[in-house]
Amino acid sequence: MKKIKKFFQTHYELNEIMVLTDDKTAEPETDCAPTRANLLKAFRWLVKGAKPGDSLLLHYSGHGGTVKNKDGTEGTECVLCCDCAYRFAIFLLFAGLVF
Repeated sequence: MKKIKKFFQTHYELNEIMVLTDDKTAEPETDCAPTRANLLKAFRWLVKGAKPGDSLLLHYSGHGGTVKNKDGTEGTECVLCCDCAYRFAIFLLFAGLVF
């Protein structure tokens, strides 16, 4: 996490950064573990006030999985949060960013 953060800070002009991690040694300034609630809050923060022409950068390093469709067919990819009781489908996550 430290290396990717340094990479972004070195190669991009960033005005604001939000980091969610459950590793306090990697990011001592953060108080946000990557729970479902915090991920949704962070995505809302990312797009709040965005205007046409703005560039937004999102990097996700975490675990994922598959949620089976109700009809038993091949599943949908999902994000696994650190509170593991929750999984949410990626398309639903991005729908929340767009709409």
